[in-house]
Amino acid sequence: MFGVPLFFQLLYARTRATHYRHAIALSFFSILLIMLGSRDLLIGNDTKAYEYYFLKISSTPWNQLTKEIDLEIGFTLLNKLISLITPSFRIFLFITSIICVVPLYLLYSTESESPLVSILIFSNIPIMILLFSGIRQSIALSLVALAYVQFKKKRYLISATVFMISLSFHLSSIIALIMLLCYFFKITRKTLVVLAPGFAIVFAFRAPIYTFALRIMGGKYYEKYANVGNTNAFNFLFLLIALTVFCFIIMDENLMTRDDYALRNMLVLALFIQIFASVSPLIMRFNYYPLMLIPLLIPRVSRVPHAKLRVLSIVATASIALFFLVYFFFAGYSGIDPLNTIPYMPFWAV
Repeated sequence: MFGVPLFFQLLYARTRATHYRHAIALSFFSILLIMLGSRDLLIGNDTKAYEYYFLKISSTPWNQLTKEIDLEIGFTLLNKLISLITPSFRIFLFITSIICVVPLYLLYSTESESPLVSILIFSNIPIMILLFSGIRQSIALSLVALAYVQFKKKRYLISATVFMISLSFHLSSIIALIMLLCYFFKITRKTLVVLAPGFAIVFAFRAPIYTFALRIMGGKYYEKYANVGNTNAFNFLFLLIALTVFCFIIMDENLMTRDDYALRNMLVLALFIQIFASVSPLIMRFNYYPLMLIPLLIPRVSRVPHAKLRVLSIVATASIALFFLVYFFFAGYSGIDPLNTIPYMPFWAV
């Protein structure tokens, strides 16, 4: 999966030809697309359930869809439209894989300062395994990625439209509105020092805060999501803390652009949300969205470092990339996978 992108990275480093740079992300996401579309139905906790819904929706009359199907309207309509083309769930998987992967490719190929570093980080955040299991939220996530790309191109109406469509696939994408706010303020080092004690207090009382928030949202949400427990999300929390400290120490705030500040703000947002992920897996559904943009931030660090830290920033960024490369294979070997996507099996291997 990484061999071909690494090969193109070496060619780009030697020739500086832009087509090799574009080939880094293109090769990675092409391989990912093939793997997603070709996965066996046993890969992913929810894949078999999506097959059930596809077959049920395909046999349900149009005028009965909203009564018979208890899913988001956008996802229900997508299932119905695809079923008009083909009754094959395998083809459905390929079509939804294209919908999921293409926006992510556009995001990392057009917005990343270093596509290779970005895809190495992307491969180790929870979004990667989500793609193999949660089709609804994966589509919503990719639509938010597309909305972000359009936002960066100042196509605000298109961006807003795509965002509204994402809500029809998974309501968790509403978090994109908070992500948008990250473009309108700056969290500086001094601000972070002030926020840190507050984050520590929130961490100490995260369970009662979470329960209180559910009570405010209403009885339906409280009954469904009130179970509080340890989800073993602490390792990823510590990783986000380390990345936050790294970015705030290395980056020179006098050189940072608006995009730099916005992406760093989103890292802080992801860190704050992750505090509650140790209480309930529901919270992780919201954190996928800001986490998706963290692979864009890390390569930017070595572009705007403090003058005295320039060499350190380059070495540290390369070390982070190497760490994620090694960790990807370690996680695969160790079977660290809550969504049952490892070991990977194509449908023809069963």
